[in-house]
Amino acid sequence: MITFGFTMEVEGILAEVDTEYAMNKITKQIHQEIGETLHGTFLPRHFQPSAAGRYGYTPRSQHTREIRRRQVEQGKAISAGQDLVKTGKTRTRATGLGIVRAYPRRGEVTFYVPHYVLKRQKSGSINLRRELETISVSESKQVRDLAETRLLELIRAHKKRRRLK
Repeated sequence: MITFGFTMEVEGILAEVDTEYAMNKITKQIHQEIGETLHGTFLPRHFQPSAAGRYGYTPRSQHTREIRRRQVEQGKAISAGQDLVKTGKTRTRATGLGIVRAYPRRGEVTFYVPHYVLKRQKSGSINLRRELETISVSESKQVRDLAETRLLELIRAHKKRRRLK
């Protein structure tokens, strides 16, 4: 199980919201949407053939690539070209059940992975956990843009509801 958290700094703009309850409700909803985007959209990209270039994975050795190629030929592995996909177990478990927890000040995404992803890494070995937790600069910008857009929408909706009362 891997859990990674995220926070959002929105101090100045939330001055337009009149109550702390409304502010907490808005930020909690945004954290929920960010978590769903991270798990539902960005995590599956780690299992695409272009992921190594996008996320800067540690290069696999020629020996490792040769072993993987032979395993694919023997039917023991499903992919020789994707760094995080061998039998598909990591992909299936990570992109399957994901738990998004949203709180007013932070959010968390928890997803399950096979035990070998979590075990302690030897010096010089590839840290699969770190590779799964990485997001690219463009994805970080997308998350920030999503948060800003949704924040403004929710504040406008809150103001509109307040005026109608």
